[in-house]
Amino acid sequence: GEGLGGAVVTDGEIRRGHRGTAGEIAHIVVPGPDRRAVTFTEVFAQLGLRQPGSTAIDVEAVDQALHRNDGAARRVRDSLADALSAVLRSAVGFVDPELLIIGGPWGTHPHLIDSLRLQVASWPRPVELTRAAIPYQPELIGARSYAVQLLRDLIISHSHDTHQATESSHP
Repeated sequence: GEGLGGAVVTDGEIRRGHRGTAGEIAHIVVPGPDRRAVTFTEVFAQLGLRQPGSTAIDVEAVDQALHRNDGAARRVRDSLADALSAVLRSAVGFVDPELLIIGGPWGTHPHLIDSLRLQVASWPRPVELTRAAIPYQPELIGARSYAVQLLRDLIISHSHDTHQATESSHP
């Protein structure tokens, strides 16, 4: 979407890290459109894909570039795929995931996913890459998952307390 984010999920739990920024990918150093090292978010600036006066991604501009089939659009696709591939290689190197799931309104575009799959296949440690089944509003999906976990813990805790109270009331 308008921001760049990621999540590290292990053992069915989201890992937030020491400062709560685990999975924060905006500032990972990647190759820019001119192949010089820049932050991931700077790639969008150099491609003219950020909202004016902001660090937010211009989702409509990215979408338009991914849907066009001219030289400029291919440059955008290739630059985004190269930068995102560098981010994902970092994740593979540090986290050793079983699966990489790409989501968001522009991240799941078929041209971008195809480019990423080609790159992933050539890595020394290839990993399965797939599109998110529900590509939009990952923060709501994360919040739902967290709420379900809290409810499950509460039910289990309450059930355990009730069971102990019942056992102690019998002679």
